[in-house]
Amino acid sequence: MKSIARIFFSILTLLIAATTANAQKLTVESMTMEPMDLSASKYSRADLNGKACALVKVQIPLEGMVFEGNVMGDVENKAGEYWVYLTAGTKFFKIKHRSVTPLFLTFADYGLEPLSARTTYVLRLAAPASAAQPTEEVIFKLTPAEAILMVDEEEREVVNGTAKISLTHGSHKCNIFYPGYKAISDEIVVKKGMAKRIYELEPKSGVASAVSVAVTPAPTPALVQTPVEKPFETFTVNGVSFEMVRVEGGSFMMGSDDPDAYDREKPMHSETVATFHIGRTEVTQDLWQAVMGTNPSYFRGGNLPVERVSWDDCQTFCERLSQLTGRQFRLPTEAEWEYAARGGNRSRGYKYSGSNDLDNVGWNKDNSDKTTHPVGTKRANELGIYDMNGNVWEWTSDPFSFNYSLPRSGEKVYRGGGWCDDTTYCRLTNRSDYGIVPFSGILGLRLVF
Repeated sequence: MKSIARIFFSILTLLIAATTANAQKLTVESMTMEPMDLSASKYSRADLNGKACALVKVQIPLEGMVFEGNVMGDVENKAGEYWVYLTAGTKFFKIKHRSVTPLFLTFADYGLEPLSARTTYVLRLAAPASAAQPTEEVIFKLTPAEAILMVDEEEREVVNGTAKISLTHGSHKCNIFYPGYKAISDEIVVKKGMAKRIYELEPKSGVASAVSVAVTPAPTPALVQTPVEKPFETFTVNGVSFEMVRVEGGSFMMGSDDPDAYDREKPMHSETVATFHIGRTEVTQDLWQAVMGTNPSYFRGGNLPVERVSWDDCQTFCERLSQLTGRQFRLPTEAEWEYAARGGNRSRGYKYSGSNDLDNVGWNKDNSDKTTHPVGTKRANELGIYDMNGNVWEWTSDPFSFNYSLPRSGEKVYRGGGWCDDTTYCRLTNRSDYGIVPFSGILGLRLVF
């Protein structure tokens, strides 16, 4: 009997060893602190002592994840991104799933101190291929064709009103909106043979609707032609047209509390701005020529941003443009500029204006080939505004201060970074008034009224 028991024990040991050797494991792709993501403050949660928690956004395409260790309240599953609130000072936690071995994560291994209150962190995990959930290509048809599509709180690319997105099986949240139309919020369940989705935004005076149809749908009926509030106001001067975007006023946190930010970006503080209009693009050489009769730019091209302009030049330009149009054009204040760059009241907390990846939204030293580029050729931000980071720096109306707590007494501030700058200088909170000669070929402007 003892021999049989030993044989059974040996077989059991081998089976356990084989199972362990073949166990599916999660892979940590990155673990970072995201100072520009204000989710932990905007959607704060308190611990048992009433103190604010830290928020870890765990990104992984697996349903049914479990988190253990100083977790406060329910974990929010946002279809591929789990929001896990942990008490401030937490140094580690455990991640579990039925198809993988548990992962014990220590934050110090990724250069992070114990978690800080009201701070957002992003943990990106990769699941083994055998544990990945099945996906389907879902086709979205949008009207108007320029509508913005958000799926699981991420903007998706829309081309001529159509988006093709690969989504895991299960529930996903989508939002569709466009200025002047009533937004749609919908929850879809992705499964095999997923039907095409058709969304028609109707004017604000109407009611938005969402319709799920067969894979080969009937043609979408045209929208009723009803006068609606225009999202962009168009002006034409001497044959050159440009658009101004209406930005609804509001309050926001201006500046940065990132330890790596420059002193000139601090302290982070509350600002309130009234409703205003801002240029959808930087002022082009064509528009400058139409108003001023000259073109001072180093890089030549009608649809390139005008550059090599001084602050005084911009004042003269605004005065002449105001006389030609009957509108009082001016340079933006710093607060107006940053509020618009952040996306106004539609902000999604991006590091750059419209994305966390500068290459998506701005011409910079890594993609510009050492020159400016036609305006509006990168992705727009949440308000439909282009090039607020990169291409050329932009003058504002405010004097400089070495930080926001000091009086403003220096030269005028310019914002946004340019074609020759790296990701640090192109952050939407960065600001400067020195180091760049106005006639160097990288300083232009954007209009406000």
